[in-house]
Amino acid sequence: MVLVAEVGDFTCFSNPRQLMAYFGLVPGEQSSDETVWRGGITKTGNTHARRALVEGA
Repeated sequence: MVLVAEVGDFTCFSNPRQLMAYFGLVPGEQSSDETVWRGGITKTGNTHARRALVEGA
């Protein structure tokens, strides 16, 4: 119920990557030339929805 209340209309996301970005569950990335560094999740999205997903897992 928390996810439905926080997101509302899931059809506004055209793919799962957009939904995960909304939750803040995408990895951070820095790149220069051929070097790519990927960090932890960004945590910049919806805090309440992310917390519900983590507790549910």
